[in-house]
Amino acid sequence: MNFSEQLNHYIEFLNCTSKELSNTSKLSEGTLSRYRNGMRIPKYQSTQITDIAHGLFQIAQIKNIDISETEITNKLNQSLGSSEAIDFEIFSAHLKQLMSTLNITNKEIAAGISYDPSTLSRILHSNKRPAKLSKIVNLITTYFSQINYTEDQKSKLCEILETDKTIFNNSTNLHDNLFLYFSAKSEVTVPAPCSDFIGGFLQKLDDFNLEDYTRTINFNDIKIHYR
Repeated sequence: MNFSEQLNHYIEFLNCTSKELSNTSKLSEGTLSRYRNGMRIPKYQSTQITDIAHGLFQIAQIKNIDISETEITNKLNQSLGSSEAIDFEIFSAHLKQLMSTLNITNKEIAAGISYDPSTLSRILHSNKRPAKLSKIVNLITTYFSQINYTEDQKSKLCEILETDKTIFNNSTNLHDNLFLYFSAKSEVTVPAPCSDFIGGFLQKLDDFNLEDYTRTINFNDIKIHYR
């Protein structure tokens, strides 16, 4: 169960509203709404987790529901634990494998998650862990769980995830399996994105960003010789 599902579970269990939780947790309704729909996730063991757990516990006390604040805190943190423990190199390798196998480009993903394609390309080709890796992983996981796959793509994805096509009947299960795949602690052999000359050229063209290239040019050093 991911964070948004765990939070919604407690809200439904306590039969409360976002407004009630906002009052007891001191977090805005807008923030809680983004947490609930998965558009935003708090950091592992952050003050936001503490505030939400305390707010839920207060509501439980008011309604005479027997649940401890420690249990709520632990459950919320557990739903985030795997995202904070993601190995960046493994995530990057698994993402490259998925893109290559399903024939999905960097630009398609960037457009789908409203992300700068050149920044995403640098993440894919860099060994440096981004500051907001868990957020990026969550966005990309959501993107891949909402694609309208062809039957061939479904078969290939099932092979990668080691599951069957019934997983496509439940978007939550697909999302969770993809997240586990991206955060898996086992190495994967990443095939070359394009083995043929034309395919390789097109892949490089997809990643090329003219603005990044022009920033590296020092126009003051360019000399033009006139005859």
